[in-house]
Amino acid sequence: MNAWIVLLCLAVSIRLGLESGLASRQFDWLRKAQTGEPQNQEQKTIQKRSLMYCQDRLRLGLARRFYGALLFMGWTFGKGLASLHGLFLSLPLTQTLRGSLFLLVFGLAQGILYLPWSIYETFGLEARYGFNRTSPILFAVDRWKETSLFVFLGFPFFFGLLWLLESSQLGWLWVWAMYCGFSFFLRWAYPVWLAPLFHRFRPLEADWSSRMQRLLGEHGLAPCTLWVMDASRRSGHSNAYFAGVGQHRRVVLYDTLLEQLSLEEAEAVLLHEIGHYKLRHERFLTVLEVGITFLCAVSLPWFYRQKGLFAALGFACPSYEALLALVALVGPTVAFPLQPFLTRILRRLEAQADAFVVRLGKGKELASALQKIYGENAVFCPTEPMYAAFYSTHPPPESRLRQLAHEGAQPLSGKPLDAPFDFSSFRFLVAQDSLG
Repeated sequence: MNAWIVLLCLAVSIRLGLESGLASRQFDWLRKAQTGEPQNQEQKTIQKRSLMYCQDRLRLGLARRFYGALLFMGWTFGKGLASLHGLFLSLPLTQTLRGSLFLLVFGLAQGILYLPWSIYETFGLEARYGFNRTSPILFAVDRWKETSLFVFLGFPFFFGLLWLLESSQLGWLWVWAMYCGFSFFLRWAYPVWLAPLFHRFRPLEADWSSRMQRLLGEHGLAPCTLWVMDASRRSGHSNAYFAGVGQHRRVVLYDTLLEQLSLEEAEAVLLHEIGHYKLRHERFLTVLEVGITFLCAVSLPWFYRQKGLFAALGFACPSYEALLALVALVGPTVAFPLQPFLTRILRRLEAQADAFVVRLGKGKELASALQKIYGENAVFCPTEPMYAAFYSTHPPPESRLRQLAHEGAQPLSGKPLDAPFDFSSFRFLVAQDSLG
């Protein structure tokens, strides 16, 4: 048996086994939580709804992972990739064009194969708990827009990648540079061109806007605009985010969030987002992303020379388009062991942004806002430590609220408010998120 087949089978099996084990531990953790007695009827209702919602999402996620493993087997060991690639070999086009079309069709096929899960999640799970507000027509329009964007942006991107890889021995280096440039372009274009294709935005009301603009100005984020997004057209979930580059920076608040929070609580949420900016978290994550993609790019030529890998998947000869498709399939499995490291970093950054708010005297307001958000989004449920280590990008709700409510909270390491993330002081020991 080909050694590559054994290696891929082993990697997928280990990942699936670990994910199943982690899900089982989380189920047990949630069942134990059901035995606790809330202090009042309102808390009991919130807890019951959150636990049921978390359990149903966990079941859906686990079923989807098994489905993904079956698709992986079909694309690789079932020779699905090789068969799809063979359909384009007879086309009277250049190799780069044929490869670009192959990657485009492969991406579209993956979207179609996962579409039933998206439909069930929206009109089954989310509707069952009162979150879904998307009509079938709006859902179909959104999927059509996503597909059109994928074709419009994906085809020239794939063409550029393949042309660079095929035209130079240092093509991998140019591919890395192109990927970084494309990623930066999407960050710039998302709030200006892409998000308005799916959502309607309106300026924040004057009385709220004036106070929030003052906060932005005080922390060096002017010019930065404040917008309210019509999230309620699609979902009852609430959130806020900071997006854009340079003159296009904007803070976006879901209209569902404004329905739940007072002005003081909304200001605390805004300060949390400002904290990410002041602490240079986005800059740090960009450097991390650039470093990871560089390692991926530099390994491409080595994998391209592994003829046994392509033979195991049914390809007559190596091709960069087949390699890129394989990277898309195998990437999540290869990166899975790194998840605890990456999620730990993200939790640390969230804790630092929370500490930024506390240092400005708004910890109580942020805690109040988060408690409402957790309750309304039905995510106020405990997380098993090992499961959290792999999947939780934010500190668990209970420990996060406890940290915010802790009296006399002091700045981390006595640093100034705008001190950047210090990677040298990073610890795997549990701090704010109480995972140990």
